[in-house]
Formats: sequence, C-alpha cells, structure tokens
Amino acid sequence: MQEKIYMFDLMDTLVWSPNLMELFASENAELLAKFKNDPKTWQRETARIADAYLSDGRVKITTYEESLRVLGRLKGSGRIAILSNGTPNTIDKIVAQAGLDPFVDERLSLEQFNGRDKSEKELYPMVVEYLGSRGLYTATYTDDKEKYCKAA
Repeated sequence: MQEKIYMFDLMDTLVWSPNLMELFASENAELLAKFKNDPKTWQRETARIADAYLSDGRVKITTYEESLRVLGRLKGSGRIAILSNGTPNTIDKIVAQAGLDPFVDERLSLEQFNGRDKSEKELYPMVVEYLGSRGLYTATYTDDKEKYCKAA
C-alpha cells in the first residue's frame, strides 16, 4: 500500500498575518534590503524577526477558513507535514496560535535541511527520507508560490 504524505507551506498558504509585512517594512526595511541578494540570509533574518514579533504579541496569525476544512479531510488518510522557511520555534508558535496542532503530524524547518531552499527539487526527496517513508509513497506539496510547487 502506498503511503501518502501531504506537505504544506505555512505562511500565506494555511495562515496569514494582516500586520506582519507592515511591521517588516516599517521596522526592518534597511536590514532586509541589505540581504536582498542573499536569499538564505534574508530567510534566516526574516524568520528571526518574525519569531521576535510572535513572542512579543505584535503579530497575530489568522487561519484561512478552508485550511481547517482541507486538513480535517486529509487527517487520517496520510501524514501531514508543515515545511516552512521559519525557525522550528516560529513554526511551533504559528501552528499553536492558528489551531493547527490537531492536524499536523510533522513540523519541518528548512534549517533541518542545511538551509536548502524550497525552489531546489532535491529538497523534497530529502524531506520524504527524513520523515522515514519506506517503500512506495505519494507526496504532495502545497505552497502559495508556484515556483516552489513546480520544484516539488
């Protein structure tokens, strides 16, 4: 029997924050501009900043209504994993605040995969291996950015 693995991006795919980008723009524009041409450092810095905002309560997370419906339908038919640019701590905070805990089996940060980018097609077999999948499997990845879905 084929194992099913459903992987999802977190921010802007399952949840969103109405004020996160405003905070980034108003408080960190200079810092983020400095790393504009260094995507890995930019990801790390934005994750660090987002974690601080979540910790001090300045960022509120809103769950897309359909996210809970979709995850509820998938639960029990395969493993559900979050694959995010965020730090493990940030992912934990967002998942808890968004009420996704009952649906999510695994929370994965790109940090766990040597800083690989979601646009690298080699990442996704690494994720499946990390999840301990044996034998035949079907894996899907859902993200709000088309380039990441194509890589998967």
